[in-house]
Amino acid sequence: RILGPPGRPPAAADFPAVDAGVKTEDGGPAAASVDGRLEGASRGIEYGIIETLLSLVAQCTPADCSVPCASPANSHLYLSRVLLELTKLKPSLMPQAVVLATSDVFQDFLPSLTPTARENLGRWLGFHLVNTEYQWPKAYWDHWTPYATTGGRNSRGEFIGTALRCMAACSSEGAVTVVKECLPPGSPLVRSVFLNPNNDDEEEDEDEEL
Repeated sequence: RILGPPGRPPAAADFPAVDAGVKTEDGGPAAASVDGRLEGASRGIEYGIIETLLSLVAQCTPADCSVPCASPANSHLYLSRVLLELTKLKPSLMPQAVVLATSDVFQDFLPSLTPTARENLGRWLGFHLVNTEYQWPKAYWDHWTPYATTGGRNSRGEFIGTALRCMAACSSEGAVTVVKECLPPGSPLVRSVFLNPNNDDEEEDEDEEL
């Protein structure tokens, strides 16, 4: 189900908090604001930590880099593991901070990042979801879907495709596991990302505001 016109972030009625298991600091469910971000969720020190770590992930050495680079070749894996362990260490705080920070990156920063930075962030999200039982709010998948299924390529759609393909590569049954465990039933992302043979051959279009 595609929510409203492309580009309309999910509203509170579209965003059941139980999808993410995200709660506020007092244990109550976090509701979504009109721009799809969580109200009542903390933007305290944990959000700053996640935001900083994601900025480092974006700057990691590309996986296929063959020249000397500023960061070690295994820095992406190291930072991904740090984010994962923080999520497990503080399950009442860090998961909601991860959702908030990822939403902000997706909505505000992806178009201005380099292709390498977008790929790094997509690979991180895929790794993170595989290791957290594919828990991600359904409303985000619904809101993100048009970016990856509307004709042509764009930065946000490529980020989604990278994350899903990374999940498939890390999962025991490949794309089948991602379809069954992660994506909403009947999601158009299945055809767009996993069943479209022309995905890698399309010419990159300029980013448009969907």
